[in-house]
Amino acid sequence: MLRAIVRRLVPGFILPLLSLALPQPARARVQEVVVTHAGTDDAMVDLASGERLWLDLRQDCLALRGRVGWTILLWSPEPSISTQSRLLLPEWDVSCPIWQVDTLPPARAAKITLEVPSEGLRAMRQSLELLGYDCGPPAEAGWIPEAGLAFLRFRESKHLETSPQGLRRAVTSLALDVMRGRQATGTSQRLARIISDQLDALVSYLSRPGGVGARCGAPTWLRSVAGEGTLVTLADGSRWRPAADQRALVAHWQDGDELVGCSGRLVNARTGEMARATRLE
Repeated sequence: MLRAIVRRLVPGFILPLLSLALPQPARARVQEVVVTHAGTDDAMVDLASGERLWLDLRQDCLALRGRVGWTILLWSPEPSISTQSRLLLPEWDVSCPIWQVDTLPPARAAKITLEVPSEGLRAMRQSLELLGYDCGPPAEAGWIPEAGLAFLRFRESKHLETSPQGLRRAVTSLALDVMRGRQATGTSQRLARIISDQLDALVSYLSRPGGVGARCGAPTWLRSVAGEGTLVTLADGSRWRPAADQRALVAHWQDGDELVGCSGRLVNARTGEMARATRLE
């Protein structure tokens, strides 16, 4: 109740500072994890901390089967991982219950040096932008999460999977599309040539462990929901338009909820809910 009153009376930009002085409940959290095993009824995931977990899923998460190397989300209503936690697969709008969780010894990390094909990634981003895809704010250079999401949408438009073969075909299609675009120029031809020259390196980079799956931005928090869920404004200044069938869900979210944008979804860290939404700016 105290927090709700504070949110109504205090300007939004002061809320994050003032919240530090209020009693803090157990923090729910959403974190990215990498799938290292995905069977019919169980999975293993690696956390950013290096911890490895075995999860009993009891055939309630068949969409995850075979997705080794994918980045997905692990939500928990409290800091520790328990049977109250859930696996979230934003690309399929799937939320999977966890029936049992065990901590395993962390696997010894292989010492693999993977060169980042920076020039090729820049060419991919510029090509996507020329084709009309939103790759994030121009001020944020490089292959940021929004650029990865734009490539995900491009790949899905071609009905290609995220296997190495599917990624190779998607990257090749991107080079061909930008070269054959309505406004094909010397620039588009140069971009296509860079992508073609770095094709192998780009496919290796994009298909690295954790390189496919959820694409998440930096965590932020909910500033406001307007129009009964038709418009969401976040603390980072971005505005999102939830899909029509998601607005009733979003309308019940609370100002100050921690949110993260992942693969065209807004994920609420407090509730573990996902809502399909389009970023407007």
